[in-house]
Amino acid sequence: MYFLTLAAQTDNFDARQKLQLNLGWIENKVSAQNDTIQRCTSFGLKEETEGHANCVIELQIMEDALAQARRLSGEAHHEINLSLDEIEDTREEAAAISALQRPATVARKNAARRYQEQQQREREAEVRQRAFGRALLGISPRLLNSRTPSNYGGMFKTCNYNVIGQIVPYAISSAQICPATRSFDGTIGILQ
Repeated sequence: MYFLTLAAQTDNFDARQKLQLNLGWIENKVSAQNDTIQRCTSFGLKEETEGHANCVIELQIMEDALAQARRLSGEAHHEINLSLDEIEDTREEAAAISALQRPATVARKNAARRYQEQQQREREAEVRQRAFGRALLGISPRLLNSRTPSNYGGMFKTCNYNVIGQIVPYAISSAQICPATRSFDGTIGILQ
């Protein structure tokens, strides 16, 4: 009654809403009570008897238990939805972290690849240097000790160069003059 009087006296929207909610709840309760009474009567029990009263009480207890079970089910469903939302948020965070780490991972892989390529180039250069040294050491002692140009049928002559302490012969046309220096795979030799 208080809410009815309050809503009638003022134009308070919140008070009218509360009144409507309370009236709706009361109507539902009365309707449910009437349904329970009619159900017990439909079972063949006479109103205002002890059996009828027990039937109404038991049905009311069952309906209250059902309402509580529905409420608990709704709460459980809500909690499950919250947990699923948390899982989805965690997945999204993991994906974002992965996306942030991806460039760093690519950069590390690229740096490792460049390092391996540099190591390979250094090994190949070392192999070439060793091959050049073996080639220099493998020159016949007769050619190494030769201090005079030799003729190969008059068409060629040999120019001898000092390359890192070794004498290396180099054949050129007999019409040419021996150059003062000559490059042997990047190492300069001086005419002897």
